[in-house]
Amino acid sequence: MSKATPWLLAGLAGILALLGGLALLAESPWARQLIERQLSQRLDGRAVSIGEFDIEWGLPLGVQLRGLRIANVDWASDAPLLTLDALRARLGVGALLTGDVQLRSLQLVQPQVHLARRADGQTNWAALLGDGPEDGSLPFSPAPLRIRDGEIHYRDAQLDLQLDLSVATPPSDEGPRRLNVRFRPIPRPSRQPDAHW
Repeated sequence: MSKATPWLLAGLAGILALLGGLALLAESPWARQLIERQLSQRLDGRAVSIGEFDIEWGLPLGVQLRGLRIANVDWASDAPLLTLDALRARLGVGALLTGDVQLRSLQLVQPQVHLARRADGQTNWAALLGDGPEDGSLPFSPAPLRIRDGEIHYRDAQLDLQLDLSVATPPSDEGPRRLNVRFRPIPRPSRQPDAHW
C-alpha cells in the first residue's frame, strides 16, 4: 500500500461524512422552516406550513412533503387556499446543479383548493401568479402530473356561482393523458314563488 492511500481514504471518509451531514441538515426542522419561509415570501406573504419534509436520495432525486397548508386571504374563506395530504416529486439532479428544476414526476395526494372572486372582481389567487412566462406556458410540462382524490371549490360573487369539483388523473400511465373532473351538486334552498306578479 502506498503512502498516499491512507490520505485518500481519509479524504474520501471526510467527503462522505460531509455529505451525510448535509443530508441530515436538509431533512431537519430548520430546513423545513426555511422552506416554509421561502414559500411564504414567494406566495405574497401567506402563511405556509409543512408537516413533514423528506428527501429520497438517488437518481432521480425524490422530495416528499406531507401536510402542506397555504393560508387564504382574510375575506375569501375560513378554509385554506390549498391543503395537500402529500406532494411527491422526482427531480432531475443534473438540472438542479445548473439552477433549473426539472420535474420527472409530480404526484398530489388529496389536494383541496378554495378559490374565490369578490363582487368587485378581486380574486384570492391573482397576487400569487406574479409575472409568468410571456407566452402563457407553464413553467413545467404537465406530462408527469398525477392527482389523487383532489377537490376544487370555487365561489364567485360576481357571477353568483358556486362550483365543487372532484379532480383526479387515471391511476394508469397507459394511454393518453387525461384529467377526470366530476361536478358535485350543491344543495340550494328552494325559493318561494313571488306573490306579486
